[in-house]
Amino acid sequence: MQHIAKEGRCFVVSVNSVCKVSDFPADYPPFTAEDPDRRPDGEQWEADDIVNHGGSCIVGPLGTFLAEPVWDKETIIYADLRMADLTESKLDFDPVGSYSRPDVFSLTVNTKPGTSVAFTN
Repeated sequence: MQHIAKEGRCFVVSVNSVCKVSDFPADYPPFTAEDPDRRPDGEQWEADDIVNHGGSCIVGPLGTFLAEPVWDKETIIYADLRMADLTESKLDFDPVGSYSRPDVFSLTVNTKPGTSVAFTN
């Protein structure tokens, strides 16, 4: 998430759920596998075993955590967003400036109207 925030010079709100075995129905496919009573490590599944660990976080435009990732518990995360950070973060962003490589990379924009979907037989 930090990479996405830094690359886009934007705030990133990453949301991911925390799920326990007890959150799924008993006939959910992973629990009906060849050995459904065993976790990948061979141990017995317990109702409070965490299947998805979460990791929700909020990241600022320079990649700093405004709300650190939260693992293995349900909670609501908050952060104060300073909108000036967006402008300030772009001051050192120089994609076509001193370190650009026009010999290696160029961008061509087609301004002719077109369609995004083409149907063929």
